[in-house]
Amino acid sequence: MTKPPSDRLSQPLDPDVSHAARLGDAIRKGRQDKGLTLKEFAAMIGFSLQHLSEVERAKAPMSGRFVAACDLALEAQGSLLALLEAVVCERAMQSKQQSVARQRSDGELSEAEWEALIEALQLTRYAGQQLSDAGEDVNLSRRSLIGAGVGAVAGLDVTIAPASAAKIDPELVGHWMTLLKMLDQHRVMFGPHKVLDTVRKEIGLIAEHRKIAHGELRTQLFRVEARWSALASWLAHDAGNSRLGDYWADRAVRLAQEAGYQNMVAWMLMRESLMHQSQSTRDQPDPKRAITFAQAAGRTPGARDQIRAICALREAQAHALAGDAASCERSLADAHALLDRVNSADDSDQQDDLGGFGVTRPSVLAAEARCWLQLQPSRAITMLEAALHIWPHNHVDGRGVHQARLGLACAAVNQPERAAVEGLKALDAARTTKSDVTVRELKRLDQELAGFDTLAVGEFREALAGV
Repeated sequence: MTKPPSDRLSQPLDPDVSHAARLGDAIRKGRQDKGLTLKEFAAMIGFSLQHLSEVERAKAPMSGRFVAACDLALEAQGSLLALLEAVVCERAMQSKQQSVARQRSDGELSEAEWEALIEALQLTRYAGQQLSDAGEDVNLSRRSLIGAGVGAVAGLDVTIAPASAAKIDPELVGHWMTLLKMLDQHRVMFGPHKVLDTVRKEIGLIAEHRKIAHGELRTQLFRVEARWSALASWLAHDAGNSRLGDYWADRAVRLAQEAGYQNMVAWMLMRESLMHQSQSTRDQPDPKRAITFAQAAGRTPGARDQIRAICALREAQAHALAGDAASCERSLADAHALLDRVNSADDSDQQDDLGGFGVTRPSVLAAEARCWLQLQPSRAITMLEAALHIWPHNHVDGRGVHQARLGLACAAVNQPERAAVEGLKALDAARTTKSDVTVRELKRLDQELAGFDTLAVGEFREALAGV
């Protein structure tokens, strides 16, 4: 079979040439085994095609974040991360050898010192100790892969908190946030089930560090733990476990309040509004409570405009669910006024980037469409079509939900054939992500199509029954 043209950019080295070549070759083979071109895989992991190609050919350095993203996307179960330590060791020794060679050429080392250093470098395998001239790549193995918790994903034995606050590495805060984003990216591509256990274990490790930390570092760890707990809540709800989701949501709020993390407090109140808008196994939609929570979220002191804009969108959806078109449109106007005030500087703090995707054009269109699905389905169809047209390729879970809602809108305007087609598309996404949210929307569509006896509707209902 002829390789895709873009793969011609990636002609690998012999994997035995170096540890970097071995890891690059493993990434390349894993990608090709999944039938992905360089361009497709680069988009999936969030790195440039050129960088991916150069890493596969061992022509560019690779970061812990890059390898972890590859490991998750290829479902390599930590095997790629396990190869990274040797690459870090190799580069550290190369750096040290170059430094020693410069000293030798400058006459700073005697012949005996030169031979002793070279022998030591050739025999040393990097195992976490720092080499003075190795640069940040040495820290990468110790902190990004182990201290930051990627080790948990890789199956490494990293489960014990340090004995004292003085031994907590402050850089763990940034690394845990980086890992959180990678796991969330994995969720939007593959659903909640493969991520939830890892998130729960990592929260335990964060909590152990937080309990012995002091001062500003303790506050930062409270914020980090709140973010991870919020992700655990979403994952549990999306996996169909409402009780567990509520537990993690309550914990996220308590942690956020302890840290004075007002954006997170508002975010969780907004999420509670969303829960009361959705029919789940525990109760029916409750528009009144949904409105109350959305308004409380939007009034949270200190919450920034980006979060308040999303709260206004959720309030608009709750008003639509209650059949109040005038209040819905007022809330939508409030949301757009807030979005006009959002400025890029708001996103500069990596710990305060909540709702970044929630205010993009496709997500705002989809949020508005959810309002009109209740009030004017024909208008919802146009908005959902526009949102899905520009929806990010790797956000499979969101695409499935909105595809199902497009099917609901089509059914509401008496287009059962198209509704069934959209339902089948959403079902494909649901099979990938196993998202309970998408399946619930598809079950609603199934009920709406129950009175139609057509071939397409029959195919959809039969396919859904098999899930």
